Formats: sequence, C-alpha cells, structure tokens
Amino acid sequence: MSYDLGRAISAENALDDWVEYANRLRAELNQAKASVEGVKAVRDQAIKELAKLDPKHFFLVKEKRNEIYDLTYEEALKKIEESARAYSNSKKGMKP
Repeated sequence: MSYDLGRAISAENALDDWVEYANRLRAELNQAKASVEGVKAVRDQAIKELAKLDPKHFFLVKEKRNEIYDLTYEEALKKIEESARAYSNSKKGMKP
C-alpha cells in the first residue's frame, strides 16, 4: 500500500469517527431538549397547583423563579466546566 493511500484511508477513518461523535452529540442534545420540555411541563403544572393553594407565594412571581434559576444555572455550569477541565487534564497527564 502506498503512503498516500494509507494517509487517505486514515483520514477517512478519522472522518468516520468524527461523524459518529457528532451523531452521538446530536442525540444527546435532542434528549436534553426533550428533558427540558418535560421539566417545563411539570413546572407549569406545579405553579398552577401552588397558585390554588397559596396565591401569594413568592414562587408565583416569575422574577423570583428566574433568580433561583440563574443562581442554580451558574453554579451548575461552573461545576460542569470544572469537571470537564479536570477530565481533560487527566487525559493529558496534568493536575487539575
């Protein structure tokens, strides 16, 4: 086998790996989107029920819910990024 043919086959295999990886990411993203929709449905129903039980509850104010969301989102994102960085560093033989 010639050097150029070997490189072409190697490149094709690498491309196939990236396509497979992209398809897995797409599937994970679709699952995450579906999960978000499920959580929204549960949230909306819980808010309706809470409004019946306690119409003055602070959680019925969207701004209050957004404050809770923003805080939780930022903390979760930071943890996820730190975990990803630590994993990446461990693969490179580095300390986090």
